[in-house]
Amino acid sequence: MGLGKTIQIIAFICHLYEKNLVGPFLIIGPLSTITNWKAEFNKFASKVPCVLYHGTVGERVLQKENVHNRYKLDGKQVYPVVITSYEISIKDKGFFFKYQWKYLIVDEGHRLKNYQSVLSRTLSLFPKVNSLLLTGTPLQNNLQELWSLLHFILPTVFDELGSFNEWLAVDDLNENSYKLIEKKNGTNMLSALHKVRVNLFFRIFGDWPNFPLFYKQNKLISAYSLNN
Repeated sequence: MGLGKTIQIIAFICHLYEKNLVGPFLIIGPLSTITNWKAEFNKFASKVPCVLYHGTVGERVLQKENVHNRYKLDGKQVYPVVITSYEISIKDKGFFFKYQWKYLIVDEGHRLKNYQSVLSRTLSLFPKVNSLLLTGTPLQNNLQELWSLLHFILPTVFDELGSFNEWLAVDDLNENSYKLIEKKNGTNMLSALHKVRVNLFFRIFGDWPNFPLFYKQNKLISAYSLNN
């Protein structure tokens, strides 16, 4: 969505390498974005070992060795950043289960809003130390979808949907969010959600100091007839 999430993650991973966290790191996203992820790493952090794990079965067999290898980075032996798609992460889940991922990063993370989906259930089983979701739309149609995202990030904290329901004092998580806010205890619910947002969500604001987002510009372009 043009929010700079890709470059932020690249900078974040570079920082982790500098702090002697040697990986491996796994980035999973839509098929249409994974080549761009690789290109952005090549552009902004060309020294960082980065493996695009995709292609045919035969191609992926060859790429597995690249994933397993250790690379020299600033005098240290490190594991690479591995980039793959949703589909391949499901197909080759047995391969990904073999690694203890220091960070599992999911691009367009709102795809995990259904905790019962094959993708969500598969990625939840990946051995990982930390999880990070990238999304421009964390709040979806109802609070159950929000719980699904929170459950993926912190499964031991947000372990049961029913407990989350009781914590927010909401009887039916399938209702429209606006109707929920109109409940008598809506203020308390919003306060609780605000605490969740502050502690678990990182947002970008255009009015941050030293954060140069361009102002929106409206331009009117007149169309002229070619006959004139």
